[in-house]
Amino acid sequence: MDPAELMRSEFWEDDRPVVFAAPGMEEQSRGLEVLLAGEEWARGAVVFASSGSTGAPKWVLHRRASLLASAAMVNAHLGVSVDDSWLLALPRWHVGGCGVAARAHVAGCGYGELEGRWDVAHFVGAVAASGATCVSLVPTQVHDLVSAGVRAPDSMRVVVVGGGALDRSTGNAARDLGWPVVQSYGMTEAASQIATAPLENLEEGFDPDGMLVLPGWEVEVDESGLLKIRGEALFDGYVVEREGGLSLLRDFEEGWFTSSDVVQLIGGKLTFCGRKDRTVKILGELVEVDRLERELLSFTGTDQELRIVEVRDERVGYRLVPVVEGRVLGWEARVEKFNEGLPGFARLMAPVAVEEFPRTALGKVDLEALRRLAAGCGSLGLE
Repeated sequence: MDPAELMRSEFWEDDRPVVFAAPGMEEQSRGLEVLLAGEEWARGAVVFASSGSTGAPKWVLHRRASLLASAAMVNAHLGVSVDDSWLLALPRWHVGGCGVAARAHVAGCGYGELEGRWDVAHFVGAVAASGATCVSLVPTQVHDLVSAGVRAPDSMRVVVVGGGALDRSTGNAARDLGWPVVQSYGMTEAASQIATAPLENLEEGFDPDGMLVLPGWEVEVDESGLLKIRGEALFDGYVVEREGGLSLLRDFEEGWFTSSDVVQLIGGKLTFCGRKDRTVKILGELVEVDRLERELLSFTGTDQELRIVEVRDERVGYRLVPVVEGRVLGWEARVEKFNEGLPGFARLMAPVAVEEFPRTALGKVDLEALRRLAAGCGSLGLE
């Protein structure tokens, strides 16, 4: 699709279904688009392939109206006006990338795209040349800006960070370089952001927690701590293939969608705690891997990339393996000290190192691939 199409009214008013998918899925997405064209329930659909960091890809169906509703929500929260200019530095086939174009269309403001592969110098030059004021980035991109030590061009007004939590030290370092980073939380099913830190927080230290739920979303937490959402920007359902053709799976109760994300909601503010599928049972005890990972990062105070992955074990259920990107030097002592404060079933194995974390096309750490790497790093037996 021509990038300019996303900024034309014709695209947003068209009834023909469109499928966005990552590179390598072009043939599959074209075939799906042909099949959807023959389904009355798919009129006006925009479909995204969603994979995240765990699980198999899912086809998420939005209506154009839900994407525009999300864009209006985000613009209102960020104070976007006709005087602003969005620069797209994410893949257009991702809901976050398409969302940037939708925001520019709704606001009637400037819009440009970063061409080619992600590159710090190219990105900074594009911001300066276009006078972009707003951009959405993933944590990996912010980390690259900080590592390069580049200052933000004067035009930049807000950098929305999504697709994962940015650690505090990197967030504060980015702000010191003039990058006005604010943490957001969203999902493909929500057409983009559900909660985002208020711009007033730019005057304070960077905080990835306590994001403000955007007006337009109704949110609840169920008895398991899982986030439930309802609103105009919610997707219509999952496209599934069944005997006899395609159908739309709508797993809603009175308009509410229950996610797999465990969150805290306090006073209209949301803190992401982890995913349900990252809770494992070891020796009969439940362990929240995401929480343990955050505690280890806080305990060590490191800005080195680190993940804890759960590797299957026939005897105890799972082994928890800290994996660091780069050198493992010094991590053995840190993990040993950290383990002193943990019950036996939650203690970590010896840390392992990989040269580079495997990542998805959007820059998220590919946890499935990382588990396979960790499982192949020699003996991981329990001590």
